[in-house]
Amino acid sequence: MERVYYSIKQVSELTGLPFSTLRYWETTFPQLQVRRNEGKTRFYTPEDLDTIRRIKYLRDEQHLSIKAIANRLQNDASGVDQRQKQTEILHKIRKELVALRNLI
Repeated sequence: MERVYYSIKQVSELTGLPFSTLRYWETTFPQLQVRRNEGKTRFYTPEDLDTIRRIKYLRDEQHLSIKAIANRLQNDASGVDQRQKQTEILHKIRKELVALRNLI
């Protein structure tokens, strides 16, 4: 099985986050274990991408501080995942309903 890695540019495009935020989170959250090659280029795994999405969810949807996010990730990672998935589903439903309303 081939391992998939993402560059910082790809992660930025997928998440909508600037490079500086990704680099800051890398130093702030121990759960984010970004790998580097010999040339110091960052390589993100799918697990790193999931962690970044969790952090972004907690920041944007739950409006938590950096300290609160770190605490939540450390103590309630599975609960965060469940709430994040539920929120994503609700956002998709809302988007579809708005599109349907616009068709009427």
